[in-house]
Amino acid sequence: MKYRRYIYLALATVAMLMAGIMYNFTVFTEAIASDFGVEASTVSLVFSLSQVCFFLGGLVLGFIYKKFKPQVLGAIAAVLMTLGLYLSSHTTAIWQLLLTYSILMNFAAGCTYKGVLAAVVPWFSDNLGVATGVMMMGAGLTAFVFNVPVSNLIMATNWRFAMMILSLVSLVLTLIPAVVIQTKPEVPASRKNETKAAGNQDGEYTTAQMLKTSQFYLFFIWTVMLLAGCTSVTGNSVGLSRSIGLETAKAAVVSTVISVSNAISRIVYGRIYDKKGRKMAMGITTLFFVTGVCAMHLALALRSVAILIIAFVAIGFSFGGVPTIASTFVLRTFGRKNYASNFGVQGSYSLFSPLFGTTTFSLLYKMTGNYQKSYLQILRYAAISVAMYLLLNKTMAGKEKTR
Repeated sequence: MKYRRYIYLALATVAMLMAGIMYNFTVFTEAIASDFGVEASTVSLVFSLSQVCFFLGGLVLGFIYKKFKPQVLGAIAAVLMTLGLYLSSHTTAIWQLLLTYSILMNFAAGCTYKGVLAAVVPWFSDNLGVATGVMMMGAGLTAFVFNVPVSNLIMATNWRFAMMILSLVSLVLTLIPAVVIQTKPEVPASRKNETKAAGNQDGEYTTAQMLKTSQFYLFFIWTVMLLAGCTSVTGNSVGLSRSIGLETAKAAVVSTVISVSNAISRIVYGRIYDKKGRKMAMGITTLFFVTGVCAMHLALALRSVAILIIAFVAIGFSFGGVPTIASTFVLRTFGRKNYASNFGVQGSYSLFSPLFGTTTFSLLYKMTGNYQKSYLQILRYAAISVAMYLLLNKTMAGKEKTR
């Protein structure tokens, strides 16, 4: 079927919407804390472990992807996600929730995330960036799509019933794509628009070879710095808005600006990468990050809502650029053959960014009690990200081509 790849892309985007469901967990926090009789900070451990398990799921999937049929792996992951959510709705203690939601559900979600990318990306060698951006947009819209209806369902019933309904939705949104999406047959293909990193003439890298290149580490540090800064702002966007005088309801509305610009930017960056190349896409992302960080400090100093909105838009656009650029960069720089495992390893930035982002910010805020002083740290992240971008450009000069 001539247009089947677009059907695969649409189904993959739906599956990605569900793969990012851990970002919807925030709406359950207060209800679970009240039900279990614990502090909300204790429940937040569920989210922290979820991030780790999500990465581990993607990493494991990468190394076993070629040993089993992708449809089988996808179906197993879909069932495990559903089972994890369903069992979570019957838990009575935090340790049980850590097992069912953080470990079981999010490990499977990580498998779904990386599996969908590995299966669909090869179908779009001519529009790789755009296709990746569309799928990443699905993951970026998770909270935007699910937060309000799930929150309303919790208020109308209880968190357990809402989690159970979510498990059924998960089964439909992940199992159908897993069964329908077919992998592209392996055929010799020209890679005119892809990068050949130094030391490997055919452009195909094993994970071990990739880890020996300077390009990997420069790009990796760039992703960690940007995501650390973006997540530290995103996770406290409501508090930031309230600190300059907005009421809680208005602050919540303003904070959604980040989510919307994050989602939209993923397609934009995909298009830029396809047409103008890696250097331009990374450059614009870095520029948005630096602009957002500076605008946020100016907004806090002047207590300006307008400037804060500008900052949130810029932060959202830099946030959305990282996953889209990362998935495309890994394939074009290190090849298609070992893409699943290479991208699985590169995805470990999701472990480091919370450490340097929300965790570091929380410690600084406890010490200072001041948002602006606490966020001085991400000015350093902005400087490092610029340095990594410039160094990567230097090491890759003459080794990459654009359309």
